[in-house]
Amino acid sequence: MSRPRPTTASESSPASHVRLEVKDGAAWITLDRPPLHVLDIATNRALAACVRSLAAQADARVVVLQGAGTRAFSAGVDIADHVPARVGEMLEAFHGVFRALIELSRPTLALVRGAALGGGCELVAFADAALAAESATFALPEIGLGCLPPVAALVLPGVVGANVAA
Repeated sequence: MSRPRPTTASESSPASHVRLEVKDGAAWITLDRPPLHVLDIATNRALAACVRSLAAQADARVVVLQGAGTRAFSAGVDIADHVPARVGEMLEAFHGVFRALIELSRPTLALVRGAALGGGCELVAFADAALAAESATFALPEIGLGCLPPVAALVLPGVVGANVAA
């Protein structure tokens, strides 16, 4: 077994709320923005940068996404970023995470404990596989507000079938 590689300041900082650890052939990305690991613009940018940094990590053959603790995987994109002045920037940052995952071209596994809501649920649906604890819950609450979850609209039918996704 290889030793865990410690994270560096550029991989994890109080401002980013994203931790990276590469060990035993896996890159462990942990969302750590308590209490619910909400994805604001800065966190989405940090998550995308974290994923892009893995391109140079040949020893990271799989990417494991998780939320710190057991309360939530992620409650999704910050509602404060859904305002007209920030929505374009928010969508660009959020979609940047998925572009980075596509460009990385490595299998992804989402480990889900607690709530995976909105953008958090979309992140799980985008992963190649998900492992959910009994405490896991999944929802797209933005639909009730008349908002389309863009990534879910694209990938959810392939994950749960067209009828369930509808």
